[in-house]
Amino acid sequence: MNPKKCILVTGASGLVGRSLKNLLTAGGHEVRTLSRKNGDYLWDVNHGQMDADVLKGVDCVVHLAGETIAQRWTQASKQRILSSRVDSTRLLVEGILAADRPIDFICASGVNYYGHQCGDGQTEQSDAGVGFLAEVCQKWEAAHKPLADAGLRTVSLRIGVVLSPEGGAVKRLLPIFRAGLGGPAGPGSQLMSWISLPDLASIVRHLIVTPELKGPINAVSPHPVSNANFSRSFGRSLSRPAIFPIPGIMLRLLYGDMADETILSHIGAVPNVLQESGFVWQSPHIEDALSQSLQKK
Repeated sequence: MNPKKCILVTGASGLVGRSLKNLLTAGGHEVRTLSRKNGDYLWDVNHGQMDADVLKGVDCVVHLAGETIAQRWTQASKQRILSSRVDSTRLLVEGILAADRPIDFICASGVNYYGHQCGDGQTEQSDAGVGFLAEVCQKWEAAHKPLADAGLRTVSLRIGVVLSPEGGAVKRLLPIFRAGLGGPAGPGSQLMSWISLPDLASIVRHLIVTPELKGPINAVSPHPVSNANFSRSFGRSLSRPAIFPIPGIMLRLLYGDMADETILSHIGAVPNVLQESGFVWQSPHIEDALSQSLQKK
């Protein structure tokens, strides 16, 4: 039986944070939250301030907080996306290095680390790519390198597209597909690395209680899918057709650069480290993941 731990979670009010908090609490772990307004403890990243007692007795920090990327990108919004991640990580790193006990650090990142047109077969050992989100992920991961240099356990959680009707891509697409107007985006052949929300929360729990796991971890299903396959599965889960393609040029007009690096990206990451560690996915296939999540709505 795994010992109960005290875990500090940032971004606990977000989609992933809520699910993780519920899972950990149900497992008997103590979960503390760090937030700008409504957490158990407060911080102000812009001014470099954090509650002095937040890390007392903590075994592991799970850092999920960051400005949403689901917005039209301007120079100002890009800076917020980057600085919200890097600055908050640096603040946590300072606190952990000053703590009187070793604290594990699990930090969100993304499969965008490999670049938005990297193709299939990206393992944790694959090279870094290019693009705005690749740069964000690389700088985010670099921000907690001082912890690893000090001999502390760190994990870079390279997350794929998170599937849940409660938020993210699925929530945005649900009314379109329910109306029978869904279909593939752009060419439809581009690969999508994805993970169901329950599996993502379980992955983080697995990492918390498995001390030998460290470094980059691809938090994705073992089976990336094409956008066309994703769209067909989405339609079938709702008993709706999915035959109306959305041209890439329209997506670029609506969303600018964000379309190329998210909706039209071609990333086939594989979770080698998780597979070798014995982790078992509840929903390894896209059909099961969508059917199970959409049945709840």
